Amino acid sequence: MKNSNSAILLRNLLALTTILTFLFGLLTMLAVVQQELVNSSANTRTIVRRLKGAVIDDDQDWKNWQVNNGLSSSQTYVHVENRRSDAKRKNYYSANAQQLTKALQTLPVFSGIYYKGDALYAYASGHSRGIYYQVWVDLHQQKQVVKNVLLTILIVWVIILAISVLFAVFLSDKLTQPLLVLNLAAKRAANSGRGQLPVPEKPTEITELAISFNELLDQLYDQNEQEKSFVNNAAHELRTPIAAIRSNAQLIKRRGEAHPEVIPEAVAFIDDESRHMQKMVDELLILARTDHRQLEKTAFNLKETLQSALRSAQLAQPVQLDCPDDLVLTSDRDCLLEIVLNLLTNAGKYSPASSLVLVKAEEKEGRVTISVADQGPGISAKDKEHVFDYFYRSDEVRGQIQGTGLGLAIARKMADLLGGTLTLADKQPQGSIFSLTIKK
Repeated sequence: MKNSNSAILLRNLLALTTILTFLFGLLTMLAVVQQELVNSSANTRTIVRRLKGAVIDDDQDWKNWQVNNGLSSSQTYVHVENRRSDAKRKNYYSANAQQLTKALQTLPVFSGIYYKGDALYAYASGHSRGIYYQVWVDLHQQKQVVKNVLLTILIVWVIILAISVLFAVFLSDKLTQPLLVLNLAAKRAANSGRGQLPVPEKPTEITELAISFNELLDQLYDQNEQEKSFVNNAAHELRTPIAAIRSNAQLIKRRGEAHPEVIPEAVAFIDDESRHMQKMVDELLILARTDHRQLEKTAFNLKETLQSALRSAQLAQPVQLDCPDDLVLTSDRDCLLEIVLNLLTNAGKYSPASSLVLVKAEEKEGRVTISVADQGPGISAKDKEHVFDYFYRSDEVRGQIQGTGLGLAIARKMADLLGGTLTLADKQPQGSIFSLTIKK
């Protein structure tokens, strides 16, 4: 696949290898060409210096110089121009030099280099005692050296590419193998509904990815189990009042005409159960909306908000409010109000009518804590672990005190939404304290 890790790695490695090899080859070629040109220029200047050391006045001098200096007519071309007044001959040419000089052209880029066709020549000149010298040296051997270097670079480039391909395939297999294993394990976990991905020891990134995936799988599994439990509990809790309503409706249907005295009691029972079911449905809707609720944060006076919550709760117990008059909180006021109402309702439901409910708010280190303390029977250690669970009600109060088991669960969920914490502690000598802590 062209977008797989292996293909991407192979393409990038080949591109990098090609670029680096090209640059290396280019720099090598430039260095070789520069060195060959330097050597050729030095050779031509050496010949010019030798010519300056000789006096060429006649043909015999010219022949002797060629013999003594081992002049190669196939590679070196010399033109000697004697401009002295007493010269017997003005121009001397080595073999083929005269024909060569008529067709030479200067190479634009490199000074001192001439060309004819595909042949290159290094050029140098000089003069001494009225005699002028011009020397051209054929660069055929130097061209051959450059060609050999270029061929060597191409061979090395092909070898490097082949090695790079093999290395890229090996490396990609080594890197992607843990991912393939994770992929297969993830598919098995998806099919089985619960599973853990294997955690490789290396590379570190994949190890951390596997650990993160396992944490995510655990969260998803726990969330799924919670949703299943929530649905089952909701169905069970709704089934009870529905069954009671149907039972009393059938009682009226069967015995209402013959025994009209049962009708008021049955209707009252139906009304109570329908109110209980309506309250449960409303709280379920609140829970559902909380998951998608958008906070609307505003600055408000906390004491005034708590007083509003107390008026709405209408507790039978006496209430003491302890809150600074000037404490301003920036948060979602409606959400906070619902949390406090749930805590007040819970305190009023489980506390004696003559007991005191204390509502206290205090600020410390940029955080505000709102606590609701009652003087009820308290909550056992076993029940504390589940008091914020959906539909949870202890055996002591189930059937004796009306409730849905959703109030504290809603309060905890809203506290999380506000970025705060809702905790439970014992009140001495008896009772419970629910505390909401959020940023000011």
